[in-house]
Amino acid sequence: AKRLQLFPIPSYMSRVAHALLLPIVLHLHAVMADRMHQFEGRMHETKTATKSSDAIEMCGPPDENTLKMLDAPCTYGGDKPINEPWGLKTVATSRGQAFFPRKYELPPFRLYVCHPNATRLGFLVSQAGVEEITAKERMDEVASNLLSNKLWGLKQSFLAYWYAKYKVDIKKTRTDSHVPLIWVLDRDGNLIFAPEVQSTVHKHGDLTPGQTPVDRPEQKVKDDNTFIGQTCCCKPVTESNPCNEYYRPVTFNQKDYCCKLRPGGCPGFSWYKSIKGKCGIVKNELIELYTAGKFRGIARAGGEIRYPDDGSPPWVQDKSGYSLSRTEPESMKTDGSYDPLKLDAPGMSPIGVCALSRLREYWSLHLKWPVA
Repeated sequence: AKRLQLFPIPSYMSRVAHALLLPIVLHLHAVMADRMHQFEGRMHETKTATKSSDAIEMCGPPDENTLKMLDAPCTYGGDKPINEPWGLKTVATSRGQAFFPRKYELPPFRLYVCHPNATRLGFLVSQAGVEEITAKERMDEVASNLLSNKLWGLKQSFLAYWYAKYKVDIKKTRTDSHVPLIWVLDRDGNLIFAPEVQSTVHKHGDLTPGQTPVDRPEQKVKDDNTFIGQTCCCKPVTESNPCNEYYRPVTFNQKDYCCKLRPGGCPGFSWYKSIKGKCGIVKNELIELYTAGKFRGIARAGGEIRYPDDGSPPWVQDKSGYSLSRTEPESMKTDGSYDPLKLDAPGMSPIGVCALSRLREYWSLHLKWPVA
């Protein structure tokens, strides 16, 4: 049994989360062979799917035994006993619910790392397109790129630059200028990552939106030709105009093309033109239907991965409403349904050291990722 080291707890537990979660991220790619063996036997099942959704449906039904473990009260004996009755149970959050200027919506680019009983290892949406991760070697590559902040390769936008300046120079809540990743552990135990700044500044509620603070996302009108409003844009490849390393090289009609998935359609006055089906999107398959909601939905925990400006290794913290402003979902309901008058129901204590240790053990034992 591993000993749980205790650290002083600041206003948000970044140091605790750093100590507990960083080794997991550093070994994210080390998926064990036994899970691969189980997964390979289920690969063909995914090809029959005709209706997909957020990570809950993309990754398949949850493992009930794992859910029981995550839901169990969390205690730690030791010299300083800890009792955290809520552990990693599914929670709602009161943060960012009443006065948010837009709907919460799944970010264009994101990574799903699925729970132990999933039909997929993971699912990546990047500029290269939509990809189902089916091999350990590919997961190795994805994790390596994530750790080196090269997974998505998004250009530094005007919005990203000024938002970083605001966080560092005005709000003074950060010391690093790189766009961080936000992460959420959803209700089924799937892990979701996304760059914080894309076409807008994303919040943790965008990874798990809800019709209400205690429900799943809304269902959008089905459109087989788009993936959350993104378009597959392709241009011919020439010696003087090669394909960007973050885009997708494809060949059709005996010609080489470079394709990228782009929110908001293809750029005007460019060589890129919309060509359907060349960015990994298959009609009636992998099209997410439950993508947005007026509220931050339910989850188990959340935080950020930050990349220091000095090039030192990335670090993880739990600054999220899902970790710090937690509320029991039932306390927001009347007769089993969400009650707006209970939005400000008394909250729970922030996620604790024992729960973070359980999260580490869950990722290392149940997801078969070794932890240093």
